[in-house]
Amino acid sequence: MLRGAFTRPAYEQDLKSFVEDFLSKVGDAVQKRDFDVFETAFSEMVAMANEFHEGVDHGFIVWQLPDFPPPDLDLTPKS
Repeated sequence: MLRGAFTRPAYEQDLKSFVEDFLSKVGDAVQKRDFDVFETAFSEMVAMANEFHEGVDHGFIVWQLPDFPPPDLDLTPKS
């Protein structure tokens, strides 16, 4: 994402803010293996990504989770 800040300087501040304020919270939750915090941080990150896209007239880019995972993706926990 920070590469995008370099290649698209008009969006540099928004991208840096997004990484610092939202993406970092998701990463921290993953490292701590705290699913409740992850779920909240991820939802906030997705909402903000969509707001940023709307703000730069790219509302056609929408982050969203699928209703169901792809059938060939095994999401069962491993021991």
